[in-house]
Amino acid sequence: MSGEERQPLQTGGDALCGDRLEALYLPAAMESIGRYAFYNCFSFRHFSFYTSLRDIGTGAYTGVRRMKTLSVTEVPGARSCLKEMLAELSMELEVELICADGSRARLVFPEFYEEAVENTPARILETHTHGSGHRYRYCFKNTEFQFKEYDSLFAYAKAHESTETAAKLALLRLMYPVKLEEKYAKEYRQYVGTHAGFVGESLLKKNLMREFKFFVQVCVDEKAIGRGTGTVCTAEGREDRALEGSFNLWQSADGAADIDGFLNMALRYQRSEAVSFLMELSRKNAGSRKKSFNLL
Repeated sequence: MSGEERQPLQTGGDALCGDRLEALYLPAAMESIGRYAFYNCFSFRHFSFYTSLRDIGTGAYTGVRRMKTLSVTEVPGARSCLKEMLAELSMELEVELICADGSRARLVFPEFYEEAVENTPARILETHTHGSGHRYRYCFKNTEFQFKEYDSLFAYAKAHESTETAAKLALLRLMYPVKLEEKYAKEYRQYVGTHAGFVGESLLKKNLMREFKFFVQVCVDEKAIGRGTGTVCTAEGREDRALEGSFNLWQSADGAADIDGFLNMALRYQRSEAVSFLMELSRKNAGSRKKSFNLL
């Protein structure tokens, strides 16, 4: 830039590795990563990249044990290495998939691990895989992610994963329902509804207000949801409709009891935003009830 002095290139600094690397955001122009690129990056937790990243060298994730989230932006026609990346990262991961049309999905890939078990009579070692995460990591056709196959695996998540993991998977699919078929949406709603107390308290404890509001509005009363939803819509759309009063979950008699229970939880965890939200829902619910008289 004219009128400004150029700063000399800094050299000789410490490499960005080990505990120093916590998050990495790669541009769309990045196509490959070399071997052992993240070797022993113990604090590496978030990785954001484009599907134009098509090649990752051998052992790139050696020593990476704390990865939590991946953010992947789809580039039309690009061959992604996401499938291979997920296969190497065996811990539980939350993946944000930003599709080419602008829609977003948030997907949970459960943990899996492999165990070598000795078959003494045969004098061989057998590899036993534990956890549903191994199945979830193969929901691809070539390199294209298959949402329907992912959703069809929920029975395995319910059987093999903790309630927290399964509920998180279900709730995020409902919040970001890219290509989510109604039969799978119903299964997800039933699961979070069955574990409503656990899910609500977990969200309040972690102060996840967006998820909590969506959960209360859409996922608590599965029967009310069945009366009110013919199609699956986005989290933003449902939030707007609920706040406008056009989508009232609390039509049933036990709706007020549900709100009271969550109010007590919100007060216990001192979540003022949740308290205000629930009190407003309670007010609207009370206002929508009609008094009835029995004339003898």
